[in-house]
Amino acid sequence: MVKAKKKAICVAAIILCAAIVIGLVSYDFIKSSNTVESTFLAMGTVITTSISGKDADAASEAVEEALLGLENACLSRRVEDSDVWRINQNSGNDVSVSRETAAWVGQALDISADSDGAFDITVGKLTQLWNIGSGEETVPKKAEVKKLLETVDYKKVAISNTSVKIDSEQAIDLGAVGKGIACDALRDILAQFDVKEAVVSVGGSVLIYNQKASVGIVDPNNSQSHLATVEIDNQCISTSGDYERFFEANGKTYHHILDPETGYPVVTDLRSVTVICDSGLDCDALSTACFVMGYRASLDLLQKYDAEAVFVFDNNSVSVTDGIKDDFKLTSSNYTVE
Repeated sequence: MVKAKKKAICVAAIILCAAIVIGLVSYDFIKSSNTVESTFLAMGTVITTSISGKDADAASEAVEEALLGLENACLSRRVEDSDVWRINQNSGNDVSVSRETAAWVGQALDISADSDGAFDITVGKLTQLWNIGSGEETVPKKAEVKKLLETVDYKKVAISNTSVKIDSEQAIDLGAVGKGIACDALRDILAQFDVKEAVVSVGGSVLIYNQKASVGIVDPNNSQSHLATVEIDNQCISTSGDYERFFEANGKTYHHILDPETGYPVVTDLRSVTVICDSGLDCDALSTACFVMGYRASLDLLQKYDAEAVFVFDNNSVSVTDGIKDDFKLTSSNYTVE
C-alpha cells in the first residue's frame, strides 16, 4: 500500500511542475489581470511562479503541491522509497516504477546515446563521492575515482514497460534533468486550467508558457547580473555553468559538472551553456552534454533535437546558434559575440 500510494503521489505530481534558474536566469514578465505570484522551497531550491488567468489561484496551488511531491515520490536519490531511491537500492534487479519515471529515464538514455555518453545518468556513485554542494566536499583519491568510474555506463540500464534495471554496481542520478522534468510536467497541468500565461522557475531551467518573454543569461563572473538576454516563445530554457556549485581546495576550483569519461569536473574553455527547446528535460540534459562536449562537437547534437544554444567562454566571448541570433541581445560590455 505504501508503494502504491507513493506511485499515486508521483503520478499526481508529474502532471504539473516547472523550472528556471534562480541566480542563473531571470525573466521579464508582463502581468495580465489576476496574476498570482508565489515563492517556495522544493526540489532543493527556491521556486518562483507567476501565473495569469481566470484560474491562476487554483493553478498556482496545484503547481506548488505537485512540485513539493515530485522529488520525494519520484526523482530523489536520497529520499527513501522514491522511484530513483528504490532503483539504486535494488541495483541488479528489475524495479517497478511509475510510468512517468520510466519514460524520463528512457528519454535521458536517448540523450546519453546521442551524446556518446557525454551526458550519463549512471554517474550517481561519482556524484556521491564528490558530494559537491554539500558544504563538506573534499577532493577524492584517484583510486576511488578510478574504481567508481567503472560503474558509469548508460548502456547497462534496461527499461521494460514500467520496470527499470541498473547494473549491480551502479547508481543513477536524475539531478541533472530534474528541473527540466518539472517544466514538462507543469506544462501539462497548466493546460488543464484557464491560464492565459505563466513563467515558472526553479534551479537552472525555465518554462515560458503561452507567451514570449525575454530571459536573462547570467554572467558567470558575477552571478548577480546578466551578460545578455534572449527572447523565447512558449519554450523551455536551461543553463549549466561552472559557477553554480563548486568548492576550492589546494588553490584549485572544482565545479559540479563531472565528465563521465574521467570522473573529474569537466576541463573546458566554457563557463556556461544555455539551451532552448520545447522539452524541459531535453534542455536540461543538453546543456550538461554540451558543456562536457564543447562548442563545436555540440552543434550536431543540438540540431538533432531542434535546440538552440548560447555558449559563454572563459575568454569572455559568446557564441550563439543561428536560430536565435535575432532574438539575442548582449547587455554587458565585458563580453563580445563571435
